Amino acid sequence: MGTKGILFLLSQFFYQTIIAQHSKIYYYNQYFEPSDSVNAKFTGLLLQENQKWKFTVLNINDKNILMVGSYLDSAMKVKDGLLEFWYENKFKKNEEQYSNGKPNGWWKLWDEKGRLIDSSLYSNGELKLKTASSFYLNDSVSMHLFRDITTKRTYARYYYDSGGLMYEVEFLKGIEIERKNYYKNGQIKNHFKKDEKGKSIFVKRFTESGDELSEKEYQQQQKELRKQLEKEFENFKEAVVKNAPEFDGGKIGFQTYLNQNLKIPERVLRENIYFDVITIKFHLNQDGKAINIIIDGVNDAELKDVIQRFFEGIPRWDMKGHKTYGPLTYKIKLLH
Repeated sequence: MGTKGILFLLSQFFYQTIIAQHSKIYYYNQYFEPSDSVNAKFTGLLLQENQKWKFTVLNINDKNILMVGSYLDSAMKVKDGLLEFWYENKFKKNEEQYSNGKPNGWWKLWDEKGRLIDSSLYSNGELKLKTASSFYLNDSVSMHLFRDITTKRTYARYYYDSGGLMYEVEFLKGIEIERKNYYKNGQIKNHFKKDEKGKSIFVKRFTESGDELSEKEYQQQQKELRKQLEKEFENFKEAVVKNAPEFDGGKIGFQTYLNQNLKIPERVLRENIYFDVITIKFHLNQDGKAINIIIDGVNDAELKDVIQRFFEGIPRWDMKGHKTYGPLTYKIKLLH
């Protein structure tokens, strides 16, 4: 072999030796616990680059990168620079910035749809600013939050699922100092402002068309609104009662049936003189029969059995189209 061939082999051997001395391979199972290469789902490569160590984790099957990070030491105890993480669907998961082991710079977090949901700004290990966002099921923004840790101020905006601003609020040292509510058409609804101690500075209220309301007009408006809500609630209760399953003869019919047919043995009555009221809860199945019967207020096994069998045997209720209904609650007063 010539001199050039020998030098080439020596250089290759030297290069491979250097790589082996400045790199390390790790294996992890599906839970990111240390594993052997045969059972591993993820693998990590630690490689020295100049004065730092770069660590990369990827999925063995699809080769998707899940993490890349920078460290000052081969033991990966001192983070320095950018650490990035990805979901297995390839969307970015989060970023972390470090300087000599301390958080320094922006930290960001995304959800699995790729939406930024959290950001934090650090300086030499101390949290300075924080932002957060949340979303409706239709992917429109439901909330934005901004918090200044230094000044102890927090600003938050909440949105309708249609996209318009619902209300915005500001806090200082945990005290709400300003709030603005909005109608769905974008017009301001009310505006409250307080001082740093929480004492009211002013309150302004507006109609949906933008006209400012006096306190007297506002109270009259609230009074009319309460009347409307009470009327709607009464109509709702009436509809619920009208469409509820019914025993033959209604409530009076059921009470009459109970009084005439529930027979409790004299011994049971004598031995349960301290029990005045027994509560029975049950549901109705699609056939109008009592099921899931719960008896509270008594420990006597025979008394429970008598009541249980009675409710299991009561005639069918008219279900009025309901497949199931309940719970229904009845109270029985024992007469000694």
